Amino acid sequence: MKPTRTGTTRHWLCGLFLVTLLMSLSACAGNSNNIQGKWEANIVDKRSSKGAKVIYEFLPDGTFNAMPPGDTTVVDKDKYQVLDEGRTVKLRSQLFNGEAVCKSTGAAMQCEADNAYINFKKL
Repeated sequence: MKPTRTGTTRHWLCGLFLVTLLMSLSACAGNSNNIQGKWEANIVDKRSSKGAKVIYEFLPDGTFNAMPPGDTTVVDKDKYQVLDEGRTVKLRSQLFNGEAVCKSTGAAMQCEADNAYINFKKL
């Protein structure tokens, strides 16, 4: 009986499919919106250098709630946008009078607005 290459080809194609599947799953996990959850922000005014801590809760629907630490009273609520596969975040907040562009490194974000610097750390 002559050996066939069908079995070898089938195994190779199955392995290729599994590798492709794993790569696509890891790409999806990498693109996940890991900004969701609570973050502590330190907002520092560019002119006076005075700072204030605020807790931001980023929600899955693209909005956030901002509240003082240790309090549940929402003092600001607006929208945020995740760009560049999670590396950049844009958000508007009355707490720093406008829009900020943030660079995300996973558990931290550094942002700059027209009149403030904002440093976030994930809680």
